[in-house]
Amino acid sequence: MPAPDPLDGYLTRRDDALVLSVPVVDRLLRGASLLFGLAPAVALGPWVVAWVLSPGGTGLAVTALVSSLAGGAIGLAGWLVMLGARRHAARSTVRLDLAERLIVWPSRAPEVLRDPAAVEVAAAGPFGWRLLLRDEAGRATRLLDGVPRIRGRAIAHAADRIGDALDAPVHAPASARRAASFVPRSRRRWAALCYAPVDGVFWGYALLALVGSRHPPLRFAAIQSLAQLGLEALLGSLLLGCAGAPVWLLADALPAGLVGLGLLCPLAALALYRVVVRVVAAVRAERGEVWVMPWLAFLVRRWAPTPERPAATEPTRSAGPPEPAEDAPASEEAAAPAERTTPVASGPW
Repeated sequence: MPAPDPLDGYLTRRDDALVLSVPVVDRLLRGASLLFGLAPAVALGPWVVAWVLSPGGTGLAVTALVSSLAGGAIGLAGWLVMLGARRHAARSTVRLDLAERLIVWPSRAPEVLRDPAAVEVAAAGPFGWRLLLRDEAGRATRLLDGVPRIRGRAIAHAADRIGDALDAPVHAPASARRAASFVPRSRRRWAALCYAPVDGVFWGYALLALVGSRHPPLRFAAIQSLAQLGLEALLGSLLLGCAGAPVWLLADALPAGLVGLGLLCPLAALALYRVVVRVVAAVRAERGEVWVMPWLAFLVRRWAPTPERPAATEPTRSAGPPEPAEDAPASEEAAAPAERTTPVASGPW
């Protein structure tokens, strides 16, 4: 059977086994928090404090150098965590074999799966959750650890499914069930966010989709959004160059207001074009349509998902005598399932 998308959740049912795995998005969130959160704070925070306390001197230079190196090291660590997200997810898979009553660990010997007294979601520090199996004596078997705080609803849902399979009660805090993740569960909504006309939002969702998802329409939306970003940057440079050069040459002979207007009008036109195109693309992605932007078709069409088409079958002629009349209903019944299983050639995803 095909491998599930690791972003779908923590639990997958495979025959008589429950497979627990850390979704790729968890590692991506951890790496992104280091790269875009902690690294800039470490790099800029001490430098700003030192500049406020002593604006000049060698102390400020030393502080800026040390904080920049520390922030760069943290950012590099976050980038490496994001790059190794899929590899870490594969190494952290735990299998609950319901037929053999075993817990199969990735790096140690299997353990007997006893009837648990409860399936529990517990806090793992101020920023995470862990998933436990607790027996009658109160001993806990840790299945997953380090689940991000904002993924509490997903881990609580996995605990509910494990409790149903093992016929055990589930204890999950209300704060975990109320947790809201910024990663939408709907792939259409996620694709629409890849086109959002807000800097920092669309490229974040687009990069997350490229690294963490195998869904072809979602990956295509991310690729096309980033390609459109490159086109927007190119158009902005051309507009500033074509409009800015004449304005700069005539700056002494023109009023100051006219100079500013000459620079702002091209940028305003580019911003309007950007918003209109991205809103149209987001609406169409939300509807489940795969829209290839005509001006980017030469670049992104190769990644556009194509619907399956039914294979053409040629009629065959039998050299023998015709079938008896009483066999006709059976042949019609045999042909009916083949007609029902013909793949659909088009439609929303």
